[in-house]
Amino acid sequence: MHSEQQKYWLTLFLIPGIGSTTFIKLIARFGSPYEVLSASEKALSEVVGKTLAHRIAHYREVVDVDTELKLIENNKVKIITLDDPEYPVSLAEIYDPPLVLYCKGDLLRRDQYSISIVGTRKYSPYGSKITHFFAQGLVNAGFTIVSGLASGIDTIAHQTALDSGGRTVAFLGCGIDVIYPRENKNLYERIQNQGAVISTFPMQTKPLGNNFPIRNRFISGFSLGTIVTEATRNSGALITAQHAVEQGKTVFAVPGPIGSLNSEGPHGLIRQGAKLAEKISDIIEEIPQYARENIADDTSDIDKKATQPAQKYTKEIIQYPLSMAIKPSVETVPSKPERTEKGGKVPQQTNSNIFVSQSPLEKKILSILSPEGSYVDEVAISCQIPISQALSTLTLMEMKGWVKQFSGKRFAKA
Repeated sequence: MHSEQQKYWLTLFLIPGIGSTTFIKLIARFGSPYEVLSASEKALSEVVGKTLAHRIAHYREVVDVDTELKLIENNKVKIITLDDPEYPVSLAEIYDPPLVLYCKGDLLRRDQYSISIVGTRKYSPYGSKITHFFAQGLVNAGFTIVSGLASGIDTIAHQTALDSGGRTVAFLGCGIDVIYPRENKNLYERIQNQGAVISTFPMQTKPLGNNFPIRNRFISGFSLGTIVTEATRNSGALITAQHAVEQGKTVFAVPGPIGSLNSEGPHGLIRQGAKLAEKISDIIEEIPQYARENIADDTSDIDKKATQPAQKYTKEIIQYPLSMAIKPSVETVPSKPERTEKGGKVPQQTNSNIFVSQSPLEKKILSILSPEGSYVDEVAISCQIPISQALSTLTLMEMKGWVKQFSGKRFAKA
């Protein structure tokens, strides 16, 4: 059951136009939400002006807080108000913090040591690999991974944190009882067991476009720093980065292949002064001293484990033609045979000639893939390997043209 105090908080929160700045003014003058809701319209106008005072006086009588509380209870949602000891200090310190957090799962003290990872929904194999690299490395260093539960880079960041045994926090651009996108329903449920799903919107709020910049501000506000791994120049991830700058947080950007549209966002951020991120220690050396003292003492081993596969992958990317960096599926060989100087024909090549032969694991994966597409966890179980290894192997196989990916992270033979 919810306390009467929470009921008054929610009533005031549900009145249109009551932001945290106005709310704090009212609490400073009247002492509590109950006293605000009990005050006369004249007394309210002395603090917030006649228009807003009239709105409060009108809406406090018609706000359906009982239905909101019933939805909260039925969905087993925890309410954390700005005056609650559980309210995250990092959010409380930003300008205009959210008044109420709707939470499923648990926020722990260790979550104050968190890094957000954001990027495009339409990621490339390179973006997938590098996001996995940073999320896994940061989890191993003791960080919580924060993102927005969107398709693409957000999903990879959350999944990698969970698969690595770490914690992750997802901020929503809709009500906490609205799962968006629907394909992330299982991920939404998994996060509750190893972190928290958080919304700052009332129950049943639809995922409208205007909600996501608001969500992005709280993603960056909750975190010590924000990493943009892959994004176009118009990506919403850059809004998160801008909020981070305004909040005095460090922005990190991961360089990508030259010519790729998804590299334009990070490269633009680097030109504007964002910290170039190539390894885990690049992140750790930029966070506040108090945070460095409470995470992994020695990051050299973490960097060693993490950078070796990253360097290997980067080397593979460099070997590809520029056209493949822009669009991995583009043909790199002419469709018609060319003639040599002596008039002979050059034998036509196929994509399979570009790459090395298949490893035993890759052969096994190809043998068990369903024509309709197999999920990553199904591949991991069949091959008796960790989900993270299955995902990274499938990602590389996709680049080589051996597998194709369907929605919902399903893979089939190409």
